[in-house]
Amino acid sequence: MATKGGTPFNDDTPGVKYTFAVSQPDVFHLELKSDKLFLKLRRLDASIYPLFNRGFHWINELPYNR
Repeated sequence: MATKGGTPFNDDTPGVKYTFAVSQPDVFHLELKSDKLFLKLRRLDASIYPLFNRGFHWINELPYNR
């Protein structure tokens, strides 16, 4: 739910859409451009996230953060 006075993306006006041009300058970056905004995203290695490198178990004998 959007709230007024927050970041510029919190817009609760019905029918407002944002349009971006997408480009990929190299395999590790993705760029999104609009008339007022430029976003440059970079790919991160998934193995840095704990869920990927420690495995998943439905039942844990001990908490992970212990």
